[in-house]
Amino acid sequence: MLIATRSIPLSQDTRTAWSSANVKLVKRDFDIPELQAYIQKHNVEALINLGNLDYDYTNLNIPVFNTPASIRFVSHPAALRRNMNAFIPPLNVNGPHWHKNGGFGGKGKAFHAEECDSVLGGVVQQHIDGEEFRVITVGGLIVQAHRKEVLDGISNFVWHWAGVDGVKKNGIIPHIKAAVEFIPNFERTVLGWDIIVGDKPYTIEINTSPGVNELTAARIVRAIRGLI
Repeated sequence: MLIATRSIPLSQDTRTAWSSANVKLVKRDFDIPELQAYIQKHNVEALINLGNLDYDYTNLNIPVFNTPASIRFVSHPAALRRNMNAFIPPLNVNGPHWHKNGGFGGKGKAFHAEECDSVLGGVVQQHIDGEEFRVITVGGLIVQAHRKEVLDGISNFVWHWAGVDGVKKNGIIPHIKAAVEFIPNFERTVLGWDIIVGDKPYTIEINTSPGVNELTAARIVRAIRGLI
């Protein structure tokens, strides 16, 4: 069995998907001694940390995927600009662009169609016209991909399954292979990459608590077991 800790509420679909893959979401108010006792009692194989920075996981004696160091490196727009500048859209306010602050579920982002003053707040990313994908990785392995279809405006969209084959010919795989190695403890990460392909692929966000369906959760668990 695998367990997962989390920092934000998960949708019912995501909770069901993890459960179907035999991943137990442990109580959010566990302290480390309780967590250690739970791991020993249930013969836990590994822990997936879905964005939680409350614990020191170093003494759990099982593999931990998404250490706090990994999460801090990628989970905020300012961290991406500071740590992975070469892989994200340029800092450019001379045309369409985004101002991004921390948040989840689409919060903390504002789109500007024209030039504006960069002091409006947030971390700036130039808007890239292109096709957007959500790619799930475990360590350096790409395990799943979906393509985004915008239905109306910017915020109304759906995701369509693309599979790993769907990102083999657009530069996404070498982009992620190069980018992931910058992340501390990248060999033990579970990440959702939001990537847009314009003139080349750009990472626009990295999610340490990606939404998953049952097939994706199963692929993640298989990849983790392969690594441990």
